[in-house]
Amino acid sequence: MRSKTPLLEGSIPKHVVYLALPVLCHMGFSTLYSIVDLYFVGWLGSNSVAALSIGTTLFFFILALGQAIGVGGLALISQAWGRKQFDRARQIYTQALWAALVVGIVAWFVAYLFAARYVAAFTADMQTIELGLDYLEIYTAICFLQLFLMVNNFCFRGSGDFITPVKIMLGSNILNIILDPLLIFGPWFFPRLELQGAALATVLSQLVACGWYVYVIIGNKKNLAIVTIRRPDTKLIGKILKIGLPSAGQYLLLALMILITYRWIKPLGPQTTAAVGVGFRLIHSSYLPMVAISIAAATLVGQNWAANAFARARSSFYWAQLFANAWSLGITTLFLLFPSFFLAFFTDDQQVIDNGVIYIRVFGLSNFLVASIFICTAAFQGLARTMVPLIGAMLKVLIYALLWLWAYESLNLTFIYAAAVLGIFGEFLWDLIYSRKVLSAPSP
Repeated sequence: MRSKTPLLEGSIPKHVVYLALPVLCHMGFSTLYSIVDLYFVGWLGSNSVAALSIGTTLFFFILALGQAIGVGGLALISQAWGRKQFDRARQIYTQALWAALVVGIVAWFVAYLFAARYVAAFTADMQTIELGLDYLEIYTAICFLQLFLMVNNFCFRGSGDFITPVKIMLGSNILNIILDPLLIFGPWFFPRLELQGAALATVLSQLVACGWYVYVIIGNKKNLAIVTIRRPDTKLIGKILKIGLPSAGQYLLLALMILITYRWIKPLGPQTTAAVGVGFRLIHSSYLPMVAISIAAATLVGQNWAANAFARARSSFYWAQLFANAWSLGITTLFLLFPSFFLAFFTDDQQVIDNGVIYIRVFGLSNFLVASIFICTAAFQGLARTMVPLIGAMLKVLIYALLWLWAYESLNLTFIYAAAVLGIFGEFLWDLIYSRKVLSAPSP
């Protein structure tokens, strides 16, 4: 009979690759939502790209909420699975879903209510504001849909099931790729909805993914399938949030950094906003292998630490660092050598490309730092010690915010982006020092 805890034995490098590849596929498919939208919206002009860039920053607030519930669910489910407490893992999963449903509905309402003020805070261009509002009228629905998907993804990974999320996201992205050009440009009998079409394609494809998850968790009896419906357990939900909230804080701080950047460059017009939007997606798409490796590391460290296999947990951490940094070296080289090549896929506006080259080259230099930060954060998440990386993220934003306040009248793009990289360096030093301290402890 196959063991339900195979991660406690065997080759660690193979486990890292085995777990990371499905996550990479899943996250690649997830990122395709924004990449595909950006590609087709790029044909509508720089104002539409700028509006899309501002509107999709909402995703990072949803990402923070998903981390609040999902990371806690992953940590507790991973540890319960490592101890072979499978019924306990299913109980944790059910409560995580309750939290996702309530928080998602509230977030949807709040986002829709404040959409107009949100867009106007980051651009003075009236056409961009109008386009941004058109987009958010529909896109705010992801506050509920994306949160439900994220929590399921985290919890399934905590049980060691990395395949189901990949299958669901693959189907959802295929649908989004089909719907995007149809709803944006309106060929044949389809309406030409332009930017709203991009939002509607995303919402419809995520709705299908949510329905697929409902079928999986109710229609079978394996792994985390819900066998009985449990009432909300506020004590257990509180325990999940206690673990996940620090990680959510990290993503809220990331969102704050992005918003500071948009606020700082607001006087420079929609072309600069569009350049940051395109550059940001390219840089963060390059993070996907690092994130996939870090999620694999979180599961390996969590399960092995819970099983008292401390040396094996530490080895998982070091192997993940090696893989992540090897990738960062390769992708940084490509970004430094060929930035215009990547930008030209999404815009033909030369001003957008020129500004984007500055963004990619400056932020590309931070890839090594980001790779290490991801793995350190994953180790802390696997051990349910998420306050340390939160403090590191706070340090990053504090450095960036202080530089913004000190030089807010400066509109030199190189300085603005370098200020953010300096904040990332501060976070890197903090996480590296404390990861060694935590992993040297004899027990969790």
